[in-house]
Amino acid sequence: MRKALPVAAAVAVVLLLAGFSAFMWKAEKRGTEDMSVAFLQAHGGGAALASSILPLLDRLEGLTTELQAQQPGSPAYDETSLQIVEVKNLLASQMPLLAAGRDAEGNAVLIPYDEARKLLVDMASWRKE
Repeated sequence: MRKALPVAAAVAVVLLLAGFSAFMWKAEKRGTEDMSVAFLQAHGGGAALASSILPLLDRLEGLTTELQAQQPGSPAYDETSLQIVEVKNLLASQMPLLAAGRDAEGNAVLIPYDEARKLLVDMASWRKE
């Protein structure tokens, strides 16, 4: 009986401390995910993706300019047209925000070049902020 009282008191103290720790854990909201870290990681990934896609958008602009200088129906015109379709589809698959929809053949229709460039430049700047 003499040992039971100190043991019971020790158990009560441990339970009291455990309850206090659980209360503090809940009060400090340690059980919830910190969304600010996830937000920063998501924006960092978006910034890196936007930076990697900008050269592809520039390539599309170059191909479009090249196409305008070619004779419709020529092999070079057809090849450049095919490359434009491939680049558009790649851009739309990598960054769906750039796609305005799909045409009858299922190829990507992109938002206007200036809007796409502004969007990508803005996203790429998230990494620096």
